[in-house]
Amino acid sequence: MQYCRVLFVSLALILSVDLMGCRQSKSVAAQTKDAVVIATRTGNSDSMLLGAEQVIRRFFDLETNQKYQDIYDLFSTKRVKYYRRFHVNNRIQYEALRRDSEAVWAGFIVDNQKQDGTGAVNFTGHATVEETGVIEKVSFKARLVNENGEWKIDKWEY
Repeated sequence: MQYCRVLFVSLALILSVDLMGCRQSKSVAAQTKDAVVIATRTGNSDSMLLGAEQVIRRFFDLETNQKYQDIYDLFSTKRVKYYRRFHVNNRIQYEALRRDSEAVWAGFIVDNQKQDGTGAVNFTGHATVEETGVIEKVSFKARLVNENGEWKIDKWEY
């Protein structure tokens, strides 16, 4: 029996629904308007995938609700160093950088998630981005690593 976890994210509400008895043989994502849907398989790496999945869900929620200072706290040491190149040295400066960009993300959908050979977990999917009145569907890739027992966002590309 497989265990699927479905998370719906809207601008004002997060609703998590657990479903038992899903019959998919692979990780599956179903599309729902303004929602994030992540399905996982059972297996030896469940706890690893679920830990990373919780962090990516939190990231999606924070991003949707524009809680940029809290997003900064989810970054790996490597990601923090990346932002230093842009003179972003703390959560307040990260928020200022993000607010200056005017990009507003929403409607995250995870299409695939998998653990790689290094113990990191990679997510791919898509979301909508609104910037200066223009709304686009954008694909993303995220890589999460475990640092000292905590899952952190190590890479984010779109």
